This record gives sequence, structure tokens and C-alpha cells, in this order.
Amino acid sequence: TRLSGSVGFLSGKTFLVYISNVYDNLPSDEMAVILGRIYLVQVRSFIGGAAADEIAATFGVPRAEIASLVSRLLRIGPELLSESVPGTFPDTERAVLFWQSAWAALRQAERYVPLQGLDTYQVTPSLTGEILRPLLAAEGDVRMHVSNGTLSSFADTLPLLHPYGRVVCHDLFTTDSGQYRTGFYGPGKYDGSTVNWVNGPLLQLFASRRGFDVSFAPFKERPGANIKTLTAQVRD
Repeated sequence: TRLSGSVGFLSGKTFLVYISNVYDNLPSDEMAVILGRIYLVQVRSFIGGAAADEIAATFGVPRAEIASLVSRLLRIGPELLSESVPGTFPDTERAVLFWQSAWAALRQAERYVPLQGLDTYQVTPSLTGEILRPLLAAEGDVRMHVSNGTLSSFADTLPLLHPYGRVVCHDLFTTDSGQYRTGFYGPGKYDGSTVNWVNGPLLQLFASRRGFDVSFAPFKERPGANIKTLTAQVRD
């Protein structure tokens, strides 16, 4: 999400930036408009009390330690977890079963927090929620992704381009903000990972304000798939 720190020396020199299956994995908030009022959707994951008790009894761990064990497993993997806590997880299979039980019990709670104004919300460190106003205002009651991580990466990528350069990205994009009123675009599991469709109209709006054109086309290698090809280049 911060290319300027690692490849900033290529600013204005890059003829092709190629990205595949990255943007949909980056963090994203969601916003909603309900009866003309704008809300930030806040989400947290939890395991209910009865399910936590069952996991604790099954694996012989204190209920209070389930969250920390899940965090360690996600950080180091089941094999190293079994090596570090052999009394609880004598082999990798036991650690994997623990994760499967935790994943099956996982639930999400969410709440809608009213925003006093879009300018009070930071999409990225240098961009406020005002960038979203045209999209939110056009669709009535709607809930859409902000694509924070993608927008940070994209904003740091465009300055790298030579005047004849372009960005080509294969990923999951919405291509019309109206799609958010008629379908579900994540978070969901897709090809083995948890993803959110990227807010394509937001990228187009951001790019146009900086002198770039963004277009979308079907991914030619997989006809009929949800994947789209984004192309960004300096406006003629």
C-alpha cells in the first residue's frame, strides 16, 4: 500500500505496472447510506459463549486463552503451534482441528455508526471521505466498500507511470456503483482466501481527478469469471 517508499525512485519512469489478485485482499471499510444519513459500518468477529465452552472442553484449554491461541496459529501456522504447545496440540492435525472448530464457531457482529460529515472520515492518510460523496449521493440507500488499502496502493502507483505507461490489474472489481444495491460483494471466500470486491467506480473517480483514465474489461483468460481487467493510463 506504500509503493513510494520502496520503488519511489521509479517515479515517472515506469512503462508497465502489472498486478494480479492483490487488491481484493487489502483492507476495506464499508459505508452505508440509510434515508439520506451516512454511516460507517463497524464489524468485529467473536465466538459465542456456548461455542467457546465447547472448544475449551474439547481441546483442554482455558476459555480465556482461545483468542490468543487463534492469533498465534494464524501468525505461525499449525505446525509451529503444535511444536510450541505440545501438551495441548501433540501434532499438527490437532492444531488444524482446533482452527476448524474456531472457524466454524466464528460469527460477526456489526453496527452502523453515524458520521458527522464525510470530511471527518479518513479513507487514506491523505484522502478524506469527500471522495465518496458522488458515489454515495447517486444511489439512494446503499452500502458499499471504501477499498481503503486498494486506494492507498493505487494512489501510490499512478505517480510511478511514464506518460506512456499504464497499470494493468486482474482482480475482482465492481464496475458500477449501482451493483452494490443488487448484489453482495464480500467479505466472502473466493479461491481459497477471504476477499472483498474492489470498488471500481471509486478508483475511476480518484484517477480521473488526477488526469488518468481507468477502464474495465472481462478477463480474457477466464471467460465468464468474475475477474475483470483494470487498465489505467494518462488521459490523452
